Order: sequence, then structure tokens, then C-alpha cells
Amino acid sequence: MARKTNGSPTPVPWCVDFDATLGEQISFPTAPAGATIGQASGHPFPFCGANNAPFTPPIPVNGPSAVPIYICSGLTVDQEYEFVPNPPCGNEMTKSVTITG
Repeated sequence: MARKTNGSPTPVPWCVDFDATLGEQISFPTAPAGATIGQASGHPFPFCGANNAPFTPPIPVNGPSAVPIYICSGLTVDQEYEFVPNPPCGNEMTKSVTITG
């Protein structure tokens, strides 16, 4: 995955599991217009706003209502967190982010 440079968000391809660090800003530039990410049932939602502000999923990731997205700071390193992309990714209902150190 490409890493962020010059303070810009790290681009994450749509429908791909990825690794990220606590507090890292990410974006989904290849997501379809109007795409959202939601909380997977039984899993903590790994995405926050600036300064760890909580989101109420689903959140828009592409298009005019998209918001800046960060990895929440209170997550566990080396743990995988599932989320729900919409539109879905083929037969896979969830994707995941693994928190790296």
C-alpha cells in the first residue's frame, strides 16, 4: 500500500484489506461515488474523525459528502478490525484493517 507523504492521507484501494497505524489518515480514492463504510456486527468501528472524534457509521468515503477519515487511536496493535464497505465487494461482506506498530 502507498504510504502518506506531505501530510496527505494514505490512499487505500476499495475492497482491499489493508494495514494502518494508529491515528493515520486514510482515504479510499477508488471507491465508487457515494460509497460508505459501516460497522461490522460485533466489531469495534476502527475509523474516527480528526482528533479521535467518534463517527456514527456508515460514513461517506467518496463524493461531495466524504469526510476526513483516521484510524482511531485506542485500538490494539497487531489486531484486525473488520468493517463493511458499501457497495459490497463481490461475495465478501466485510473487509479489514490490521493495526501496525
